[in-house]
Amino acid sequence: MSTVVSAGDYDVFVSLAGPDRAEVRELVDELRNEGLRVFLDERDIPYFLGITAEIEAALRGSKALLAYYSKAFPLRAACQFELTAAFLAGQREGDPARRLMVVNPEPTTHHLQPVELADARFVLMPAPRDRAAMGRTAARVAARVRQLSGRIGGVPFTERPHRHAGAHGFVGRHRELWALHSALSESSFPLTQAAMAGPAAILTGLPGIGKTALVSAYAWRFGAAHLGGVYWLSLAASRPHEVPARFAAALAAAGGPAGEAVAGVAPERVPGVFADLLASQAEPSLVVVDDLPPDLDPRTLAALVLGGGVKARTVLVTSSAPYDAPVRRVELGPMSLHDSTMLLHGYRQPDTPDEAEALERIAGRLDGHAYALRLAGNQVRGRQDLLSYVRYADGLHADLGSLRPVVVALFRDALSTLDVTQRLVLQLFLVCGPGEVPAGYIAQVLDNLHPDGRHDVGSALVSLGDRSLATQVGPAWKVHALVRDSALAYLEPVVPEVDVARAAAAAVLASPAQERLMGHAGALSERPDLPDPTVESLLRLVADHHGAHGEAVLAAPFRRRLADRHPTDPAAWVRSAQTHHAAGHPEAAIADAARAMALTDDPTVSFACRRVTAESLDALGRFTDADPIWQELVWRTEMPSIALPERLATLVAWLRSMRIRGRGMRVRQEAEKLLRQHGERPDEALFHHVQGARLELARAQLMTDDQGSARDNAGLVVSRYVQRGLALHNQALDAQQVFAEAQLALPLFELRPDRARWYRAEQSLDELQERLRRSHGRRNLATLTATVAHAQALVALGKPQVARETLTVALPDIAERCGGGHPLHHQAAFLLGQAHSQLAMRDEAKRWYRCAFEGLRDLFGADHPHTLAAQLELGIAMKLTGEGAEASRIFAAVLKAVPRTVGRKTDLYGRALFARLLTVLPAPVWSWLSGPPKHRRTT
Repeated sequence: MSTVVSAGDYDVFVSLAGPDRAEVRELVDELRNEGLRVFLDERDIPYFLGITAEIEAALRGSKALLAYYSKAFPLRAACQFELTAAFLAGQREGDPARRLMVVNPEPTTHHLQPVELADARFVLMPAPRDRAAMGRTAARVAARVRQLSGRIGGVPFTERPHRHAGAHGFVGRHRELWALHSALSESSFPLTQAAMAGPAAILTGLPGIGKTALVSAYAWRFGAAHLGGVYWLSLAASRPHEVPARFAAALAAAGGPAGEAVAGVAPERVPGVFADLLASQAEPSLVVVDDLPPDLDPRTLAALVLGGGVKARTVLVTSSAPYDAPVRRVELGPMSLHDSTMLLHGYRQPDTPDEAEALERIAGRLDGHAYALRLAGNQVRGRQDLLSYVRYADGLHADLGSLRPVVVALFRDALSTLDVTQRLVLQLFLVCGPGEVPAGYIAQVLDNLHPDGRHDVGSALVSLGDRSLATQVGPAWKVHALVRDSALAYLEPVVPEVDVARAAAAAVLASPAQERLMGHAGALSERPDLPDPTVESLLRLVADHHGAHGEAVLAAPFRRRLADRHPTDPAAWVRSAQTHHAAGHPEAAIADAARAMALTDDPTVSFACRRVTAESLDALGRFTDADPIWQELVWRTEMPSIALPERLATLVAWLRSMRIRGRGMRVRQEAEKLLRQHGERPDEALFHHVQGARLELARAQLMTDDQGSARDNAGLVVSRYVQRGLALHNQALDAQQVFAEAQLALPLFELRPDRARWYRAEQSLDELQERLRRSHGRRNLATLTATVAHAQALVALGKPQVARETLTVALPDIAERCGGGHPLHHQAAFLLGQAHSQLAMRDEAKRWYRCAFEGLRDLFGADHPHTLAAQLELGIAMKLTGEGAEASRIFAAVLKAVPRTVGRKTDLYGRALFARLLTVLPAPVWSWLSGPPKHRRTT
């Protein structure tokens, strides 16, 4: 833990999110080598917790702040406090960039907030990836710091304006807070921001989306920017023509120095006198005009913006404002899923992983709507044994349950003012899926309904956007989930719903840009009022699209529906079986393959079904059942009747089966042979099979300690899919995982490892398992595999406590999904042994190692590499717990078996040899041997 002796001790305060801590430590070392006094808090402060007095004192006593601005940075409230402090301190000195520097470890700058951080004046630097790069970055920071005098705390950044208490319970929305601040202070950046008006902004958004709370939080969080005071005016229930008079009256009743000064002044003079008073103060003031009626004309809005130069900052708050409003418009959209779940956490913490997932479903169903989320939070608060998150989420799914009357009524008035074209556009959104709808597609559907061209689609969309009922996303538009619910309840239809659905389906099938319409095609395919041929075409369109993109989880339900529609077509059941296997549903794949074989004697169908059955049996850990099928399949690949693509697919699947069974050296030989024959073939039909072979080669190389080659081959697979625009293809995601695992693995004779590479690999695996959890589900085989791989990375990086927590949660899911005899269950047990060993919990480590060893031995046999690794770790644990004789026998057995399994030039052989030679040494030496196997030599 860092200690602050007195103010003024530090040159640089390093601000970072917890996941980046290990990588930042090395940069801090280089900064200190430059002679800089650096503050780095060594505690992992949880997300959304504030900073301590110690950290605030260090921040005040530092000359500058260095922000390591990763994607995790904006999720941590303490990071945002630190960033805001340095930004406002510099801004008050005349240059926001003066005391703030940014290191960006991400490939883009889109995550940086405020947007001004992308200005070169902030010395935006890429994250250093090696020691030399870190040295160069540290030198640049040192040169900047030496130009500074004074401290961040030399200007007030924690003072708050008078007469404002902030927003209790406000969560997240850091991006929106910075967007509002940027709009109010753009004149501070004349080189990068074209400021043509005074400091004012219009904040718009749906009713209940959180506009008032955001401005209130901004007034508190950025209090140092307007110490002259906050004047909060409400024009609730005003009609448009009453606004000028109500505004003047509200100013006169505002209180404070400016409000008292306009008491008794003629109403038409009140705004001017009020503005003059604010302009004469030493500090800027913030004027908030809340609860404005919708659809005010630009002239009325302009009259609400006070003069007073930079000393009077005005925020107008309304649900609807024209795009040609006289000041910068800031549109407040839904809360992010992350912020939404954290808001619900404040009402009640989920008790189990299922409850946590249900909480996310609640947040997703309410689409980040702040008011609805707070209503939901109050309904579940304090009811752990009475109302589970799972049951509440199920009730919300269809019709919002008990929230419906209150939430849906929020939008009734806005819907009642829409014209015919605007209502027809919303009708289209109701029959489509919940995603974005391209504007061109909207126009085509309306043309299908009314070919006479009576509808001005562009004007209708702009008007819906002005009312915050629709949001533009590039060339497309989307509608909030609760607006959809309200439209279902209150929108007066222009034409029958079935007519809109038929016109929408026809437009999808005829569209030249079908790729952007898959979600809507899927939603339309579920409608019972569409003709069967139309539904059939939609199902094939969606299934083929997701299949071609390697998105098996998305394709699987459509393949099954097609098979159900053609119950006697074996080809439909084969495609369903193949897709379900790729989607991580092996039981369904086996059942579909059996259905297909029962329908025909065609040898081609039989061959394909036997292959997917063998692959799925392997996925379930039923190797004894799969082995005879593989023997038959490999023999039949020599037959000329088997087409080359099917033959190659079978050989790649066979390589995978051998690799799972621990035959790494054989897989390398066969994969290299296959790639020599087909690796450079331009035949499109073989592309995915060739990439599969290269991926299996990479996995085998990783198994036999050829990490460099494994990285090269896995990286090549990833790059080839990225080049085709298929970064989310199943095999591309698998290759990303192999690449990350190869990054983490340290070759036996690598003496100068790249530590930064390890941290990036761990983050990559974390992001991968989170992506799969959201797309595939927590208990999908692909998700569970990625979760265990991430736990392996945590163990390798010396984070045993986090790894243990991760595995403790995952292990019941693995047991429920796969059974206690599955290889993934044994791998998790092995990693729990390593985690407990690092925590010096020797007996627990030995118990888990024994569980892993015995399970792997029974499943794979005594000579499998994974069995031998578990056996070696069990021997070390026995040595550490006083069972030296048994440990010696284990070391001898492992040392004898390893050369014929993975070879002598491997980490496993080296460790077994050391263990055998050092059996006579005392326990302290053995404590060193019991650390993480791959990175032990660097600690």
